[in-house]
Amino acid sequence: MRRVIAVSADIALTARPIDRAAFAPFGDLVDVEPSGIRTDKIGGIENLRGDARFHLSTARIVPSSLPLRLVELERHAFTSQSFLPLEASRYLVCVAANDPDGWPDMTTLRAFTVPAGTGITYRAGTWHHPMIALETPASFAVIMWCGADANEEFVDLGKPVTVNTA
Repeated sequence: MRRVIAVSADIALTARPIDRAAFAPFGDLVDVEPSGIRTDKIGGIENLRGDARFHLSTARIVPSSLPLRLVELERHAFTSQSFLPLEASRYLVCVAANDPDGWPDMTTLRAFTVPAGTGITYRAGTWHHPMIALETPASFAVIMWCGADANEEFVDLGKPVTVNTA
């Protein structure tokens, strides 16, 4: 399903370094604890359906540079989606909350740069832009739940959104 979202004003975002508190409304960070002890990261994994199956895939992403223009957003209504960097220097995530009708609330749109070695988990239903590698190509393991129902929704932004560096 694809819909065009009316973006009435020019929007320019500044990409900020990600931190747990700022990203919390949209998901969780998946990082390695410096203790050397294995730590459970399952807390942010969500599946809102009983008939879905666990899905693991990989993705290779060519690099882009800032500033750049966002023209679409997507979400997975019934599942979280985790990106675990296999090889990545720095990458960009852009996220938005839902408006009262379930479409992206453009006033909540945020851009974060994520350092090497840190993964992210989008909460179920979180609007996000497809992954953007910065500087160098990146590869990720992608974890989510797949079922028979339509779990992917896409919106085209009526006007591109510009993302700049801090």
